[in-house]
Amino acid sequence: MLDDIRETLHAGNPNALERAAHTLKGAVENFAMPGPRETAQRLELLAKSGEVSGAEDIVRAFEQQLALFNQILMRNTAEPAHQPS
Repeated sequence: MLDDIRETLHAGNPNALERAAHTLKGAVENFAMPGPRETAQRLELLAKSGEVSGAEDIVRAFEQQLALFNQILMRNTAEPAHQPS
């Protein structure tokens, strides 16, 4: 999905960027992390306004949030789940 966003950004296509950001927003909602969802929504709203200027900064922020999420996910999946007695 990030590749799609980068491609639409480089193409300067706000309509395709809006659709890609909307799809990404829906995907990150499944993980109940408000930061990435809000960032994807900011990107979607920017593209909806017909702008792509400033979108690269939003994508970088999202990538940082996603990296943090991946670290949390890796840490939590590496630990054995607590089994009730």
